[in-house]
Amino acid sequence: MRSAFCFAISSSSCLGVWASLKTPSSKAAASSLRQGKFITNAEMTQSFEWTSTTRSAKEAMEITFPKSAGWANGCFWEGGCRDGKVMTQEVVGDWVEKDLLGGPDPFEDHGGLVPLPWPAQRDTGDQLGDGQYVGYSRRQVCFIVAKALLGADTMLYANGLSRILNTTVAHCGYPAPYV
Repeated sequence: MRSAFCFAISSSSCLGVWASLKTPSSKAAASSLRQGKFITNAEMTQSFEWTSTTRSAKEAMEITFPKSAGWANGCFWEGGCRDGKVMTQEVVGDWVEKDLLGGPDPFEDHGGLVPLPWPAQRDTGDQLGDGQYVGYSRRQVCFIVAKALLGADTMLYANGLSRILNTTVAHCGYPAPYV
């Protein structure tokens, strides 16, 4: 068994949860998992281009955490905690724009397009069937989330994260401001 961050294991699973996966049966899939690349056992995949972002990381932070409400500065070992670097909104925003989005494209192996598993079953919409999985590396997940929070979407496909971010929240009465 391996542990991986997955968007969906079946149509009844939650979005973005850690899950135990059975070791992939093919050597190629096992190799991809070790290298932290996109893997799936869906019958086919489709790849989509990103639209342009519509806001900066600073603007997205202000929408998400108005006047820093709800933000807690953190310190992570791998992010420089041993050197005393605190993850403020400014530090995280700079990292998103300069290192994550401005660094190597985590989807370079796919020509910069985002690969998505695409079920052959017609009764599941865009949800994977039972027993199917998709896995992305941590950097790929961060890239997807950052793009969505900065207002980008996938061309010709209303992806699930963008759909969720633009859903009306009952206690708010309106969707997030153009997220």
